[in-house]
Amino acid sequence: MNNIKKIIFVLLMLNTLGVQAQQESIYTQYMYNTNAFNPAYAGSRGATSMFALYRNQWLNQIGSPKIGLLSVHSPVSERIGLGATFQNEKEGPTSQNAFNAQFSYNIPINDQFKLYFGVNAGFSSFNLDLSKLNIYNINDPSLLGNTSSVIPKFGGGLFLASENEYLGVSIPNFLQSTVFEKDNIVFENQIHTYVIAGKVFEISDDLKFKPSVLGKFSSGTSPQFDFSANFLYKEKLNLGAIYRWDNAYGFLLGYQLNNQFFFGYSIDILTSRLNQYNSGSHEVFVRYEMFKNYNKIQSPRFF
Repeated sequence: MNNIKKIIFVLLMLNTLGVQAQQESIYTQYMYNTNAFNPAYAGSRGATSMFALYRNQWLNQIGSPKIGLLSVHSPVSERIGLGATFQNEKEGPTSQNAFNAQFSYNIPINDQFKLYFGVNAGFSSFNLDLSKLNIYNINDPSLLGNTSSVIPKFGGGLFLASENEYLGVSIPNFLQSTVFEKDNIVFENQIHTYVIAGKVFEISDDLKFKPSVLGKFSSGTSPQFDFSANFLYKEKLNLGAIYRWDNAYGFLLGYQLNNQFFFGYSIDILTSRLNQYNSGSHEVFVRYEMFKNYNKIQSPRFF
């Protein structure tokens, strides 16, 4: 394999560049961290909401992605919400950090629905350390040293919600920027569009059911759809399943310890041959909330 092919191979491993058949970071429990990809969600829960998630993708596979996410968002008035997210991702010889600040403004549509408008701005840093590769020719200058870049991010979204249903659309980054360029090889962040929808059905006083879907669209790759079905028992126990179209299936577990703390875990398993070489992808998260006295939609614990 020549030098150019080695570099191409490393970069094609990345599932976060959004370049030609690549998608941005995947979250199985997307329904709990919606503000990670839609700034209009900021403040929509009517509480100061702090969220931490860790994802170990393709466990036991060398160089597999590991993602950490921290976020906070809150209403600051009846109409305005603010938020921020920080994400770190490591995969093989690469690492990425991303920070986004979020602003939302909501308008009551009727007695049931509010429409949230959101914008976000921030930056993403990318680092490729070629010295971490198993290099056979240590004197090859094209496979030594670090390559790094910092790119701006600016996006927006809409989020329509009532107490029992929601619909959102967002583009987290309107800017298409070059992430890596070497020896006439150029990799860029592609523009991604997200569509999310869900509805809560009250089956009984103790049991609620919520199906939801997340669609991701970008140029140069096929659309990706995540379908989920969650049950909430006695406002405490969440049990669910997810299917990522033509890619993976998984299971979700959550527990509302009290009015402030909510814990969750999920596992998803690939449906391709790659599942023979790893032990699935695992996510754990914790959410802590402090409620305010704003006149607001009191969203179910599902979203």
